[in-house]
Parts: sequence; C-alpha cells; structure tokens
Amino acid sequence: MRRVEADRRAIMSAFFAQVAKSTTGSSENPRPVYEHFSDLFDEQAEIDRVRGAYEPNYKPTSRRAKEQDINRIIAERYKRYEELKKQGKLPTKRAREKGGK
Repeated sequence: MRRVEADRRAIMSAFFAQVAKSTTGSSENPRPVYEHFSDLFDEQAEIDRVRGAYEPNYKPTSRRAKEQDINRIIAERYKRYEELKKQGKLPTKRAREKGGK
C-alpha cells in the first residue's frame, strides 16, 4: 500500500507538470492531454493489483476490473453456448417455432 501511495504521489507530480506544459489540439484552441488526474492514474486499480497479488481471496473493486470480470463471464458463457450448439443440445429455431425441441 505504501508503494501505491508513493506511485500516486510521483504520478500526481508528473500530472501537474504535464498539465502546466502539455496540450493537444490547435495552437488557437489548446486542450490538456489529461483533463482529470484519474485519466492518468487509476488509484483503485493499482490497489486492486497490489492486493490481488498478496491476498488470495481479494475481489477487485475498480470499475475497470468489474468490466473485465463481466467480459470474462460473457466470453465463458458464449463458449459454453457454442459447445452445446455443436453437440446438438440446443433446440433449433424450427423446433422452437413448433413448440417442441
């Protein structure tokens, strides 16, 4: 956790230096590259990464981790669906229309 805090401080320092210098867009309409500190550093994702490495039953709480978990579940379900489809264990469209299997 100390490491995450140290990284956060270093990146926050870099963020403020970048905000002062870096822009994107035309010279007439410059915009900062990173509008929010969270665009540069996701502190909760870093905490999740560190705690996940040392705590075997830790569940990530960052939004990115939750989205990755949802995507993993969808991919697993789709894979299972394809397996059942190959094995012929799913009803066909014609059978569903007739009300049978």
